[in-house]
Amino acid sequence: MEVRRGSFVAKIYSKARTIRGRDYDVFTLSYYDPAGKRVLRDFGDFDKAKQAANDAATAFGLGRHDALQFKPEERQRFDAAERLLAPLGLDCYSAAAELVEARRKLPPGATLAEAVTFFADRHLANAPKKTVAAVVEELVKDRTAAGCSDQYIGRLETELARFSDTFRCDISSVSPPRITDWLRELRGVDGKPVGNRTRKNFFGHIRTLFKFARTQGWVSRDLSNEVAELPKWKPEASGEVGTFTASEIRTMLDNADAETAPLLAIGAFAGLRTAEICRLDWSAVRLTERVIIVGADKAKTASRRVVPISDNLAAWLAPVIQRDGLLAGGLDDKAVTKRWDRLSQRIGVKWKHNGLRHSFISYRLAVAQDSAKVSFEAGNSPQMIHKHYKALTTEAQGREWFDVFPARQQADVVPMEAARHAA
Repeated sequence: MEVRRGSFVAKIYSKARTIRGRDYDVFTLSYYDPAGKRVLRDFGDFDKAKQAANDAATAFGLGRHDALQFKPEERQRFDAAERLLAPLGLDCYSAAAELVEARRKLPPGATLAEAVTFFADRHLANAPKKTVAAVVEELVKDRTAAGCSDQYIGRLETELARFSDTFRCDISSVSPPRITDWLRELRGVDGKPVGNRTRKNFFGHIRTLFKFARTQGWVSRDLSNEVAELPKWKPEASGEVGTFTASEIRTMLDNADAETAPLLAIGAFAGLRTAEICRLDWSAVRLTERVIIVGADKAKTASRRVVPISDNLAAWLAPVIQRDGLLAGGLDDKAVTKRWDRLSQRIGVKWKHNGLRHSFISYRLAVAQDSAKVSFEAGNSPQMIHKHYKALTTEAQGREWFDVFPARQQADVVPMEAARHAA
């Protein structure tokens, strides 16, 4: 019989031996120790010879020349270890080799049990495997069914598609540090590094992705929380809030075409966000009531608000008002912003990022002197209004802003306040 383990080979020979006239079965164990010396041992019992062969194989694998003969207490520990390992299909040598390999990969002081617990917490037992791309697809379906806006769905798909193109693996195997590295190396279509504001936007969608995966049982709560707790990307300081002057907005409106002018006017004199303007239907512009209804499904904050139509805004909208239909004709906020930017370049007015909204809030606050009122109209918190817009402009500048009328109509318009007093 041969006992093989790796390069170790032991042979057991059976023969008869006569001692004092009696015949006995003798089992001779033959093998070469690690030093290359041949070892021969006789046993009167086959099982003992076989056990000795296994002991020699283990000692050979561990490189222990002195372990070929076990002491009684050593034999008990060895047998107990073999019984523990048997259900796993391992012997002592294989288990020791696996343990050493694992411990070498762990940080100093960490135990294998801690590493296994860490792994188990992040890989749910019997959880279905879902690739990042598959989870993105499910998230988009879920948000579409929930009635999220087309603009939001479009950005969600676009940004998470870039994420899934890089992480072509199960979502449960994506580690938070790798997400941070990916965001740090993120580049725009021009190949240049993106700004922190863009990184912050991407990170927001990634957090949404992992939170959704957790609710579906595809990642653990620990992993979802670790992603959510990654350091936030702080947008670069942009300096003071950029506003247009009354002269600049008049120049832009006078040079805008019939499709662009009402969009500019609503942004400048009602303060709607560009994305809200793109989602707005003409039926929400109630000129006779002098209000614009920004529904919860149209507002960024998903909260309904009523924005007053100033006298000058009414004058700009009156010639182009329609019964229904999208104000922007189906264009998204990026396309509308590009149209405004091209107009400003053509007439020599420097375009300011979010300048229309910043201008409305600044001038409206200067005139109304009421942060709570302006915050309701703009869809911001009073704290945000007070922090970013207080004392940026004077009341006189505010009145000049809301006195920008179409040139041919200005003389014919009676302001609402004056009309009420006359009545």
